[in-house]
Amino acid sequence: MTKAEEIRVLLVSASPTALLRILDVPGISVCSIADSAAQSLPLLPALQPHAVLFADYVGNLPAVLQSIQQLLPLSPPRILCRMEEGCLCDAAFDHAMPHALPVLLRTACSDAMGVLALPSFDRRFGIAQSLLTRLGMPQLLGRESIALGAVYLSAMPQPVPPAQHWLYPLLAEKQHTSPAAIERRIRSVIESTWLHGDLQAQGELFGLTVSAERGKPTNAEFLSLLSEHIRLKLI
Repeated sequence: MTKAEEIRVLLVSASPTALLRILDVPGISVCSIADSAAQSLPLLPALQPHAVLFADYVGNLPAVLQSIQQLLPLSPPRILCRMEEGCLCDAAFDHAMPHALPVLLRTACSDAMGVLALPSFDRRFGIAQSLLTRLGMPQLLGRESIALGAVYLSAMPQPVPPAQHWLYPLLAEKQHTSPAAIERRIRSVIESTWLHGDLQAQGELFGLTVSAERGKPTNAEFLSLLSEHIRLKLI
């Protein structure tokens, strides 16, 4: 791949070291680094980046985006930011999963894929909760763990590593418990849903993917299929 074919990224981060390692992949070139949004704006006309990656929270993000549009009206860069601010940008990432950034950058910078830019965390979480309600999942501790887990999985490039290696520890940290407790909560609420939930919705959403011998999906099967339904509803 030639330099002309690489995605040029302006990285805006006060602590860029870890992100530079993640973005050190074929097809992506970090053309400059700025400590803050204010510092990044004067760099834009000369750099003409394909994307601007805001790795930290941005104060008054709408004003910053308007300034970028004014500086580069003919070739505005794609804007990537944290999930919490994602509804304002072309793509959003969760700070707990920065390894997804190369895929997000390629997607956001593709003319054919630009319309599929990732929505905000809130929208994904809302879709997850709606699907769980449709299944008749009770309001137990494991329900929130499942919704959060499916949101994270839905934003991950495929294939994803096994949940026990990264997802359970991540959920445990956010919910102030242990990975083993997260695994038990998820298993318990799935069992309760398959015993007392909406059988028709279970069949419509999970079909023949559930083993007749087990009678219910495993944690991994449930999370994977739920995340896929989230992705489908975003298209």
